[in-house]
Amino acid sequence: MLLVALTGWGVYTFDKLFGADVAAERQQIAYTEDLLSTFQVSPGYRAYTDLSSALKPWWDAIRPLQSSIMETGDDARKAELIAERDQSLIAFLRSRELNGPADALIRSFERFSRCLDTDLCHRDLLRRSIEIDVKLIYRTFRPYIRAVRERGGVDRSFGRGLETLYYDLIG
Repeated sequence: MLLVALTGWGVYTFDKLFGADVAAERQQIAYTEDLLSTFQVSPGYRAYTDLSSALKPWWDAIRPLQSSIMETGDDARKAELIAERDQSLIAFLRSRELNGPADALIRSFERFSRCLDTDLCHRDLLRRSIEIDVKLIYRTFRPYIRAVRERGGVDRSFGRGLETLYYDLIG
């Protein structure tokens, strides 16, 4: 009888200590999966796919500049080349009227950042799902994000969600 009672108390204690964690994790996984699937039909995702082809000419144009950045050992010259590359992105987006899609893409990551901030999302699942995209998008559009913020006003927080994800998920 004592063995049955101890087993019952053991099961009860285990469930109280770990059962809630398992249920919460399942809920986070379900919420994260739902968030990821709704992203795939969002304007932000459409902007992502549109920009991936629209930016191809820019990527081709900056290839020699990228090589120069990688090859130079002079830090001052490297900074000049990086600034030139950054300005070329801003000019390219403006000339091709791609600011709207860029804004939509960058803003679309705010929902993921909020999800992590509120512990609604499963961090590891989200990281595995969007880490590469966050890294590429943030590194590509960082000069544009900074330019929008420099305009001031309500745009001072522009791109904060993407930036937060970058530093939170990538480091």
